[in-house]
Amino acid sequence: MEKAVVRLNLTAGIQGSLEQKTLAFGSIASAASSGLFPSGYDNVMKITAACWFADGLGVHPTVYMEGMQPVTFDGKTVREPKWEFVNALLRARLPGFDFEVHEDSEAACEITFLAEGRRSQKVRYTMEHARTQGLANKATYQKNPRQMLWKQCFKLGADRIGADVLAGLPSLVYEDDEGEAAPPPENPKAALDAAVEATQAATGKRDATDVEFTEAKPAEPAAPAAPVNWKKRLTDTITAEYGKQKPDVVADKVSLLYNQMMLEKTGADPNRKFAKGSDVSPTEAKLIVEWYEARKAAGEQRGEAARTPAAVDESRETGAAPVEAPAAEDEPPPTDGEEPPPTDDTDTEGPHEGPPPNEAYDALMMAVARARRAFGNEPKRRLFVQESPMGSGKFWFVDLRALSAAGLSGSTLLQKGGLVVADVGAMDLLTRTVTEMCDAKERNGR
Repeated sequence: MEKAVVRLNLTAGIQGSLEQKTLAFGSIASAASSGLFPSGYDNVMKITAACWFADGLGVHPTVYMEGMQPVTFDGKTVREPKWEFVNALLRARLPGFDFEVHEDSEAACEITFLAEGRRSQKVRYTMEHARTQGLANKATYQKNPRQMLWKQCFKLGADRIGADVLAGLPSLVYEDDEGEAAPPPENPKAALDAAVEATQAATGKRDATDVEFTEAKPAEPAAPAAPVNWKKRLTDTITAEYGKQKPDVVADKVSLLYNQMMLEKTGADPNRKFAKGSDVSPTEAKLIVEWYEARKAAGEQRGEAARTPAAVDESRETGAAPVEAPAAEDEPPPTDGEEPPPTDDTDTEGPHEGPPPNEAYDALMMAVARARRAFGNEPKRRLFVQESPMGSGKFWFVDLRALSAAGLSGSTLLQKGGLVVADVGAMDLLTRTVTEMCDAKERNGR
């Protein structure tokens, strides 16, 4: 009786290049504040790490996070797989995986694990083992001893029968329906002679004197491309644009650029905060630099004034150029906590005379990022900047308290379609106002 061969899709994870995965995982992590992720995945860094672990295992990040729990044990965060997740992986990837339960009680659990082409593994885990490991006194063992013994026994046996599969390695499976390779000739010399005769018959040349030989000249090896230090290149970009800055200021500017890049590419702002240079991976640095330079090139095509900083090979200009005044249909969103205010002149300014308002916009965004951190513990989260309508590419300054303190009565349109449209004076005024609010907050204690 022939055995059926089942082929399973082992590429259920997110596919694409390293850069594409970095963007995709950043987009997933940007939803950290939604509160919808499984227990334990409560910040951007944990979710991003889970995405990369899932990639190594070849499963989708959401599947991984449902099956792998981050648990704090003795002050350290460890990854604890659910037995259901382990069981599903082995059934999907290890041919013939199954198990037989011999005992399942509050005193002990005993299971035999089976798989094609592998020795069976019989595992027994008792409450005495749990006491020896210092687990028996935990609340979970006191309330659900049978379930906890089962989990420990199952995970031990799974590691023994399929450690390679659980580590993301492919299982060795021999299939007999892919066709067989031709067997090697019994007489290699006779096979070689037959091949020579066939060649001579096809070419009409009977011996070695009739054969023309041309010595092949090996191709010149291409010179290896010099590796690019993307983190240094990113630092050089920041320095060329803003001058030499302190490391914490550089980290703030990189955070601003990264969040803006992710917002444009994925539609979600991850609110990522880089505390120091080592927090930025080479791939993230590469993505930021390439995005940054592409925006500069687009600005030059629109006829903007270009300059080439001496410290960098290509021109790099942050932000974007102002465009025509916003159309009348650009209705402002409600300010934070209030009804929609009447539209005023602050969101209908024309293009600013002179160079693009990159520095004013960047300064305001850095002040907003600081304000979000300073006021993040308030009962109602203050957004400060909001896209409205969602997906429109129009971003407004909407914080009522800051607008009132600055003497502005309505929401201010900052950016439209990736281009800065706000008046430089209005942005400078909002930057000073938000900075003063943050200073006062910090002086009075968080």
